[in-house]
Amino acid sequence: MATSKDLVNWKRYPKNPLIVDGYDARDPFVLRADGKWYLYYTATSAPAGGNYVVFRVESDDLVHWSGKIAVFTDKTKGTFAGPTESPYVVRRGSKKYLFIGPRGGYDGTDVFVSDALNHWDEANLVGHIPAHAAEVVRDTDGKWYISRAGWGRGGVYLAPLQWHDGLDNAEASLKPAR
Repeated sequence: MATSKDLVNWKRYPKNPLIVDGYDARDPFVLRADGKWYLYYTATSAPAGGNYVVFRVESDDLVHWSGKIAVFTDKTKGTFAGPTESPYVVRRGSKKYLFIGPRGGYDGTDVFVSDALNHWDEANLVGHIPAHAAEVVRDTDGKWYISRAGWGRGGVYLAPLQWHDGLDNAEASLKPAR
């Protein structure tokens, strides 16, 4: 963790790292929901390796994290990298979407839907996006976009994201940018 008052000068937190887990814990994503902060990250089920997993921990202050649970477990096993990288969560109405990859190749992100923020299952696959390390953004008009980046890809790209869930007017975890 690092903090900044001006987004230019940063100070590392003296008790880093905040979380050590699995063989290769990384790619944190933070979501505010239900009065808590939730941090999702990729790791393996055990320090020596194991199933590729997305874990979630929670916090009241963004510094102290606890309550680790596995929210998605892939059937494949290994150590470095794996198909649960770059977890990204979006809530639209009562539905929660988990974006992870690479799946189906380096430039592949799968999208899973759930009714809860603490569990997604492979059976609930609802989409595939040809993008590596995909993240979701909204512009000032409320339009949705998906990003694409990665090694040797020459930058970060955005493409329109169209939802087919009937929840276009529902409250979402991502508000339109200001």
